[in-house]
Amino acid sequence: MTLLDEGWKPVTAVCSQGEFTWRLWCDARRPSAADVMGWPDDGDFLATFIEASNGVGKLMSGGIGGMREPGERVRYFTSRDDGFPRFVGVRFAQSVDDVVIETTSRHIQVDADEMETHYGMKFFVTPLEEGEELVAVTGGGIHQVHHSVDWLPEEPKTGYFPLPTDPS
Repeated sequence: MTLLDEGWKPVTAVCSQGEFTWRLWCDARRPSAADVMGWPDDGDFLATFIEASNGVGKLMSGGIGGMREPGERVRYFTSRDDGFPRFVGVRFAQSVDDVVIETTSRHIQVDADEMETHYGMKFFVTPLEEGEELVAVTGGGIHQVHHSVDWLPEEPKTGYFPLPTDPS
């Protein structure tokens, strides 16, 4: 079964670089976990999900789910897996003219005029280069500084970690 079979909608074209291909998908249906999370029946739901593959058929994924923030203008996520570059995905309101993804080595200008609108938003995803780190995402008058959580331990995968006061 594919994401399309499960009701997800592709919101970007399939892109590729070297051995990697990727695409962003969205689902605006109320998720099954909404009751557990206490989300309203009539909430504005939008899950954004990247699906990437490498040349030997290994897949990775990641994204953001849940409810859209009221008046949401720009939101981003990062996703990574062994053997893949880190990906940065951005969704932004169709009224936002452009978005800049700032990394430690470059500024990636995302031109909204070249993009299709889905669910009132535009979508973009890109891999980072080897050794490159995300610094911030800016657009629509919003500057979101990225705070890496790479210092968190890989195990245990409970979702709860003791947070030190100084991660260094």
